[in-house]
Amino acid sequence: MKLRLGLSRFVRNLSADRSERRRLGAAVVRLLHQRRRSLLAMGPLLRIVPTGGKPKLQLWQALALSRAADRLSWSSPEAPNTVAAAIRSTQAYTDAAVALSRDRNGFLQRGPDYTKLRQRWREQPPHRLLVFHHYDSRGFLPYSWREALIALHAAGWQVVLSSPHVDSAISGVLESFGVQIVRRANLGLCLGAYRDLALLLHSTPAMHQPLEAFVLCNDSNLLVQPPEVLLAQLERWTTEHSMAPPVLAGLTDSVERGRYHLQSFLLHANRALLAHPAWLRFWLDYAIEGSKDDLINQGEIGLSQAMLAAGVELKPAYSLVHGLLMDPTMAAELQGYGRSQLEQVNQSLFAWRSLLGRGFPFVKKHVLFQLAEHQGRPLAISELASLLPSERCDLLARDIEQLLISRNSDGTPPMR
Repeated sequence: MKLRLGLSRFVRNLSADRSERRRLGAAVVRLLHQRRRSLLAMGPLLRIVPTGGKPKLQLWQALALSRAADRLSWSSPEAPNTVAAAIRSTQAYTDAAVALSRDRNGFLQRGPDYTKLRQRWREQPPHRLLVFHHYDSRGFLPYSWREALIALHAAGWQVVLSSPHVDSAISGVLESFGVQIVRRANLGLCLGAYRDLALLLHSTPAMHQPLEAFVLCNDSNLLVQPPEVLLAQLERWTTEHSMAPPVLAGLTDSVERGRYHLQSFLLHANRALLAHPAWLRFWLDYAIEGSKDDLINQGEIGLSQAMLAAGVELKPAYSLVHGLLMDPTMAAELQGYGRSQLEQVNQSLFAWRSLLGRGFPFVKKHVLFQLAEHQGRPLAISELASLLPSERCDLLARDIEQLLISRNSDGTPPMR
């Protein structure tokens, strides 16, 4: 008990930021464990020896005093900062930060900028919030998405771009237009980011009353239509579902993998859903470990199933059933991919042409670069131009070219 009290007093002096205190505290515990015998033997001497202003000696003296639960008297106002910097220079601190970032309950540890974001929300609670999760090995963000994020902010949405790394020139432009960029390790992929930011939102009481729409979006698609098309869709959802009952809306639905769900590349939660206990309970229970298939099964499909079980209405803008009933080109397209059972249908992959024909705003990157079922058909990129607004072709050609480079380049920059 005395040891815990001494450590608690010690760590509280090192940083005003709770997340950083947690990292420093975990590092201190590791250091004490690693040097247990040395501190037992040298502790009495360390507690009285002059440090001469040497950071490492100050650190070990502070640890010896904390271990003995003695009250620590700092030699100067700068001493806590010096000791904290010494802790940060250790391998124990690095190891503690990694361990905490992987802890399912440590969502604040995965986003170095989350504390600042929460403070911004407290000071300026948004009425409409859109989270866009991004990952690219070179930090490239498609021009079409840059244009859209800026347009969304101008239209009254607070836009949060979540990413391990965005090229500094790109981030500078976006921030100059008001887009908030938060770093986050790509643990759990986009669904992990959705979880952490949903929990950050819930932990900010100032957000609960004014927020009328919360949108979760990722960069698994290219925005092939003008930004106004996406804005109009978000406006329809926000207006139509402004009141109770709770509604989770998305662009497409599916029964792939044997369970009904909305695809998670674009989801819209209305005010009533954000207040529903099932929404918070799902994100608290959702684990971010496992393979991509695990994350889809437990996250994308699991979210829809949990909401259905709680009586929440799911609303796809491009319903699978409606498409099959009303659009004959969709059935022909699916047949071309050998899809004859509903459980085999992923509209965004196997009905992408007919979706674009109905005004769908996206095309999956997977369709352009990886779809094995294209065998015997022309490359999707070669078919795309005829399905797009002519004024978008040059912009999207640049995007596809840069994404092709990213997908065939070595190395992933670390999150800074």
